[in-house]
Amino acid sequence: MGKLRYFYPMNNWDDFRFFLALTRHKSLKLAAKHLKTDQATVGRRIYALEEKLKTKLFEKHTDGFFLTVSGERIRSTIESIDGSFQTVDRKITGQDDKMEGIIRVAMPGALANHFVIPNLERFTQEFPKVELQFLTGAEVLNLSKREADMAFRLVRPSQRDLIVKKVGEVSLSLYASKTFLKRYKKIERLEELSEIPFVGLFEKATSQPEQTLVEQLRPYIRNQVLTSMAWSSVYSALSNHLGMGILPSFMGNKNSDLEEIQIIEAEKTTLWFVVHPEVQKNKRFTTFADFLISHLKKHLR
Repeated sequence: MGKLRYFYPMNNWDDFRFFLALTRHKSLKLAAKHLKTDQATVGRRIYALEEKLKTKLFEKHTDGFFLTVSGERIRSTIESIDGSFQTVDRKITGQDDKMEGIIRVAMPGALANHFVIPNLERFTQEFPKVELQFLTGAEVLNLSKREADMAFRLVRPSQRDLIVKKVGEVSLSLYASKTFLKRYKKIERLEELSEIPFVGLFEKATSQPEQTLVEQLRPYIRNQVLTSMAWSSVYSALSNHLGMGILPSFMGNKNSDLEEIQIIEAEKTTLWFVVHPEVQKNKRFTTFADFLISHLKKHLR
């Protein structure tokens, strides 16, 4: 393959979707998942694009696919064009006032599973033609590129092109089940935690407020019995009397058998609602966002 051709028929723009997906995910498997196709198709489309452009765009390494010099030369242009297409799509979407179609909501899995989804019956009955899709993975999705329609995040985003609104404060406290606590005398001081089994998250899965709590507890914890990447696992462990651990209030307070252990002051973290300005013009999205934010504000403390 020789010199890069600069002209390419725009009716074949779909080929560049595969280029961008592999550029961003660096894996045929992840690119295929993003594009809702299979790995073989991604590989064929990339090879076909390289043949048409008469240049190699990717180098395969042990840790993934990386752009060649030629690939880097066209990357910014392709991303710019893709951004323009996304803008057109947002403007078209913003004119849609029908209460039907898909709403993709990115949020922490614990918030979706333990608080939001259990309170959606009224909305789904009133708007049966709306399909709600919850994106609860660890990856922070790009709203500007329409990887999600809206997001609820525990960390305030820094992008200037997004609308960010404070929803409320989430308290993080120490909890244990009443059944579990009956095995021990009443815990009144931090020093009494040394013999108590503790359940927690891996450090990379904790937010700053939770890390603050953990740092205060760490000198007294001697018996870590379970560590997980997700609050849902901590909730399950505490509900099944395995130990004590930190939970957000919307999880700890929903279970009548869980009791807040008030030997350390609760930490608070802010829940943010995030949306792109163009998406906010869509009635389907604003109706759902208003419903959910109103409900969240009533229950967050």
